[in-house]
Amino acid sequence: MSNRRNEERLHDFLVKLPKAHRWAVHEFFYSDIDHAIFESESEFKLCLKETFPQLHGKRLRRVEWNMIRKLLGKPRRFSTSFLEEERDSLKSKRDKIRVLQRGGTLNSEQLQDLPRSIPAILPVGTRVTCKVNLQPRSDDLLATGTVEVVVNKGYKIRFDSNVPELFQSGEPYFVSDLNVMSNEQIPSLVVEKPEQDDLADTAATMMPLINGLADLQVLLDEKERIVGLLHLTNNHAQAQFALGQHLSMSEKKEYAQNMVRLQQVNSRLEKVFGIVNSSSSSLKTKYPTEIETVEHACANAYDLVQQQNKRYPSDPNKPLKSESLIVHLTAILEELGKSNEANNGLIQDLIDSARQTTSPELATLFEQEVVQQVHHLRTALSTNILGCFSSSR
Repeated sequence: MSNRRNEERLHDFLVKLPKAHRWAVHEFFYSDIDHAIFESESEFKLCLKETFPQLHGKRLRRVEWNMIRKLLGKPRRFSTSFLEEERDSLKSKRDKIRVLQRGGTLNSEQLQDLPRSIPAILPVGTRVTCKVNLQPRSDDLLATGTVEVVVNKGYKIRFDSNVPELFQSGEPYFVSDLNVMSNEQIPSLVVEKPEQDDLADTAATMMPLINGLADLQVLLDEKERIVGLLHLTNNHAQAQFALGQHLSMSEKKEYAQNMVRLQQVNSRLEKVFGIVNSSSSSLKTKYPTEIETVEHACANAYDLVQQQNKRYPSDPNKPLKSESLIVHLTAILEELGKSNEANNGLIQDLIDSARQTTSPELATLFEQEVVQQVHHLRTALSTNILGCFSSSR
């Protein structure tokens, strides 16, 4: 009796509430192609396997996980351009799966983002559930039927009699393969991904870098602790001298021991910096960073400016005349925050592009307040941090 009641409540929920029906369709209906894509390993796991092939298990220290997240790069901002790229990536995966289903071939680079198992083309006679849209209905309709003909990018389906709109015509109805879900077990095709020959070399380069970054964090924390103790001791000594008193022998001994520890930590820091610098240089040479374009940097900056405009809306009757300049300046600040020598050329290109958006009467002000200030920031950010630690010894 309870099951019957639950069925009635579920029926009322899906039939009487159009939004509930739409939610159920988008939540539970996946075509065979999309199911293979979304149920495969996430991009994060694939990136971990490719970048750290010797990394096994999840029991790592917090410092090590933090280093891994930093090495994987800054996550993308949720924006319109991000969604467009994700849709393009999904469309590319679908097209490549269609090629493999029909016996085509792809090069090794095109296979990297595909799941290891993809569905085969549904044979004639397979029972399926399809998502179709019948005008003037605004929502999608789920209907069952049988595959009669296999065509390009889809199937011709003969639907059951419980869908009068599709059954009465008597002709098979074309449905895209993105809207067809098999009700039967179908064979799978194994995607043979070639093994990368340089996995061992990559692991040999990455593991010293991760270990070095983890040791670097520990040493920096230790140096911060020692410097804090020395600061307290100095304040205590100044207070004692102001009262005409002297430090005890034990206090002098503790101060001397902390100075020796600080010198030892600085020496170890210099060695670890050498290891990190050597490992990062090897990776930079082997896997050069893709240079970002001015258009891409400005697109990301534009999304950020639009987000701020939504948070702090301005008067719509007073349009912002300098929006282009603001976008360029935001892009420059974003690139400066990366502190990467590889983007110095991009920063200069952004400055040149921003200069073109500035009116002639503001050219002198632009050079003083933008170009010179950016130059000072780039000089400060390019300071050799290793030299700073070496000089503090």
